[in-house]
Amino acid sequence: MDARYKETGVTSSQYRNITGTFRRETFDALDFDRRTFFAIASNEGGQFSTEEMSAAKSAMDDQEQQAMFGDVPSLKPHLQASKDHILFLENEASPEEKASFEWAKARATAQVGYQNHADHGDEDFKSDNPIVNRLLVAYEELFEAYNKDMHSRLEEMPSYANAQQQWKDESTSYGEYSINFVV
Repeated sequence: MDARYKETGVTSSQYRNITGTFRRETFDALDFDRRTFFAIASNEGGQFSTEEMSAAKSAMDDQEQQAMFGDVPSLKPHLQASKDHILFLENEASPEEKASFEWAKARATAQVGYQNHADHGDEDFKSDNPIVNRLLVAYEELFEAYNKDMHSRLEEMPSYANAQQQWKDESTSYGEYSINFVV
């Protein structure tokens, strides 16, 4: 990216709060793959600007929308759009993205959309991801909570909190390592 900035004579900070213009004029021309977009959007190393992270997230959202709806959103049935969203998330996301809570939430949301439009779907899109599965339970809790309070939110459901905690536990767990110190 630095080479592109040098070539064009711009910096991302010139585009503060105008992500769309930054994407059109500079960022989109870099033609990154989804894995790179995710690395920028997640800013794991803390080296990207707010504008770069916003542009990467916007580009990722656009990829998902394209996968779901194509060029003519009004012509694609919701069932097919939900199915295509699931397949995109499963097949196009990098291992790093799949390890994120945001991916698990998007994957669960896509599956719920599919199930709602297909009367539980004509295909089995069950996930082997335990976080996705907990979020699916959170959606069930949400639908049940709607019976009492239509203002209920997914984030308020017990299984959502459990999913978040499990994700945190797994993302900070280093597994079993042995270190041999030489003294």
